[in-house]
Amino acid sequence: MSCLELFVTIDSKEYRLGLEVLTIVALKKQLLNVHKVDDEQGNVSIKITDANACDIETDEQLQQAIKNSKFDFIAYVQQQRTNGEKRNTPETLDFKRHWDMGWIISNTEAVKIVEQMLSRNEKGLIAVIANEIEQQNSAKKKSNGMTSSFISCINNDAITKKQEYGDYWLYVMKQNLIIFDEMIIDGNVYAVECEIECKGNVTITTQLFVTKNVRIDSILTQSISPIQWNTKFHHDILIQLQELYDKGCESIATFNVNDSIGYSREALQLALDSFDYNHPYVANTYSNLGISYGEAEQHDKAMECYEKALTITLNVFGSNHGWMANLYTSFGTAYYSINNFHKAIEFYNKTLQTKLNILGMYHLSVANAYRNLQLAYSLNCEHEKAIQCAQHELQIVVNILGNKDNKIISLNWRLGEMFETVFNLEEARKHYEEAWKLSSELHGEFNIETLLPKRKIKELSIKQRN
Repeated sequence: MSCLELFVTIDSKEYRLGLEVLTIVALKKQLLNVHKVDDEQGNVSIKITDANACDIETDEQLQQAIKNSKFDFIAYVQQQRTNGEKRNTPETLDFKRHWDMGWIISNTEAVKIVEQMLSRNEKGLIAVIANEIEQQNSAKKKSNGMTSSFISCINNDAITKKQEYGDYWLYVMKQNLIIFDEMIIDGNVYAVECEIECKGNVTITTQLFVTKNVRIDSILTQSISPIQWNTKFHHDILIQLQELYDKGCESIATFNVNDSIGYSREALQLALDSFDYNHPYVANTYSNLGISYGEAEQHDKAMECYEKALTITLNVFGSNHGWMANLYTSFGTAYYSINNFHKAIEFYNKTLQTKLNILGMYHLSVANAYRNLQLAYSLNCEHEKAIQCAQHELQIVVNILGNKDNKIISLNWRLGEMFETVFNLEEARKHYEEAWKLSSELHGEFNIETLLPKRKIKELSIKQRN
């Protein structure tokens, strides 16, 4: 009997298979054989896609793919755990206090430096610190004469790297002895084969990773438990996940959305193979896969991924967490994309309330939440509510950026248009005048951004006279 030859990639390794019967069962059986996985207990899941990341779940889909001359497939094989069994994995990057992309990228860079220093037999420390606390420490030092060994070393030769990543600073110090004075480090510290000595109270708010031969002052260990460095879980997996995420983003940017889905699925499989299901990395990779599906306009699949990410995030962090706000936004955007503005509003409101609970009113992320809500209200023809959201956004932006920023021009212009929509010409004119005055001050009287609101003011004056 003749065999049909197929090529299947599992974990970046390609296998050549010969199928006598063109069915999903036959294909999965061969995959288990070549991948050397025991499925006697029936606890192995296999997900198969074609090279364009389209699911192959039925015999008909497999046979249709072959008819379309598609002989290359991708398989994701996962050994499921039973009876509540959990993996004994070390503590990984914490997302309870810090969770945004700047936090992930800065810590990804930090773990790279840890491994580089170990390979070169170097000693020292890497710190990832939130900007706000860093500024407070500097202010205290200037006003109170308080010395902070970490802060005071910024211009010292011991600092070999200082880099900003969003709301975080990364510092690298290379020396045998690190002396901490009175200070708060709001973030993570990675100690590499060095000795840490404390003079006064020192607080590390999040995590302290230590390599094998690090010696730590007992003062510090009273407030934080060191995490023993594990190259696989603290470096290798985080780097692989970040690289796959970056490739997914590049694919979206170049409109190769199927490639993005493939990279996101590979990242999800890595997270599932490495950690328990209720783990932040699993939630994050499900969320990223949802975004990839959304870019491919496969909104049902996107929302399935968001639902899984939401459940895990709720289990791990509770409802009052930044990732919950991000996932609510993702749901809202998915519904917005299919013109279900009522559901989009529901989820954007959840985003807003969560961010207000976490961040308070005056934060640019809250302003963005009001912006999304305003757009959904506008398209749902709820113009008064849309105007209220835009006014809140303007209030926040002025409070944070001051009243001399270009963003103020565009926000006043938008409010002018919105008041025109509800025929409130007086309020519309006020906002166009604000846009005109600020644009004239920042860009000059003959700049296009100045001339447009000026023209609008004239048009409204004529309408009001008539």
